[in-house]
Amino acid sequence: MNVTVYSNAADFLMTTGDLLRSDETRYGLIYGIARLVDANPRHYGQEDPLFCVVNDNNGISAMT
Repeated sequence: MNVTVYSNAADFLMTTGDLLRSDETRYGLIYGIARLVDANPRHYGQEDPLFCVVNDNNGISAMT
């Protein structure tokens, strides 16, 4: 298992964007939040955003 932490939405979306767009019903919330933070990194406050991806042998298994 591998955990990758992203301190900006652009890098997170580069890694996960295809998967997030592939099933908007399942991933719509995280995709929408990431796009909003990508457009305005301070939308939710002054601290840097934090995104995380967990990969296992089958690919991405979790995102936050």
